[in-house]
Amino acid sequence: ALSTNPDRHTGDTLRISSVVKNIGNNTATGVRAEDRLQPYFKYVPNSISIDNVARTDLAADDEAEYNVATNTVIARLGTSGNIANSDPVYTLSYLVTISTN
Repeated sequence: ALSTNPDRHTGDTLRISSVVKNIGNNTATGVRAEDRLQPYFKYVPNSISIDNVARTDLAADDEAEYNVATNTVIARLGTSGNIANSDPVYTLSYLVTISTN
């Protein structure tokens, strides 16, 4: 729990990263990473990146979005959501701030 970790405090900003790679023999289709944030994590607006390239928070703009209603970061990875087994690793990153609730 965050409350017992002496290295993390309310107001601290953390970078959250997820790594995705297709290790199967076929192309993975419709690949979508979804991170529903805990209530004590407040998403930092416009902090999403995929492979260190900034993305917007709006669904229609690019491959990533932040859903305010569900407190969820969403990314469609690969080419149009498809990851071939020969594709590189994809890294989704974003920032959160620790809050009290």
